[in-house]
Amino acid sequence: MSLGYPGRVVIGFHGCSREIAEKVLAGEEKLRPSENDFDWLGSGVYFWEFNFKRALQWASKSRKGGEPYVIGAYIELKNCLDLISSDKLDELQAAYQTLKTAYQKKGMPLPQNRRRIKSTYIIRELDCQVIEAYKEISKNKGHEILSVRGVFWEGGHLYPGSSFRKQNHIQIAVNEKCVLGYFRPIELTAIRANRARP
Repeated sequence: MSLGYPGRVVIGFHGCSREIAEKVLAGEEKLRPSENDFDWLGSGVYFWEFNFKRALQWASKSRKGGEPYVIGAYIELKNCLDLISSDKLDELQAAYQTLKTAYQKKGMPLPQNRRRIKSTYIIRELDCQVIEAYKEISKNKGHEILSVRGVFWEGGHLYPGSSFRKQNHIQIAVNEKCVLGYFRPIELTAIRANRARP
């Protein structure tokens, strides 16, 4: 089982409220990992890789009160399950078979991905369980998976007949051990300055 790209560092953006961002930037809090059973990449702290705009869109759409904000992070992809790698996809397929067998022995149906919007599954219970199964298999072999990286084709088509989508992105879910440091994005400062102009 290969372990990704030791030492590879990427920039990720996390959408949240300004209140949370300020506490994280001040070192008073840490970003909380998402642990829903429908998360696209399993449990972890989610970031949009090199995609400030999508992080801000997410913060604006999903926030529960407070000013939408984005925090940037330098992330080392330690022990990475990279779903853009052919080898990793083969390993994930094997994890699916292991999970399927376990559910069959219990006489239970496998979880399913559901709620499609523009041909994209929004609730990914099956994918989440397969990734978590992969992590468990890897851990039992002495290799803890600390980051998961995937590419997603999302949103409406850019133009008629196009295969490109409006919200294509690369997303990563990581253990906090992968975060080297946080920063305040320059783009956010510029946006707030423009809004403040008369």
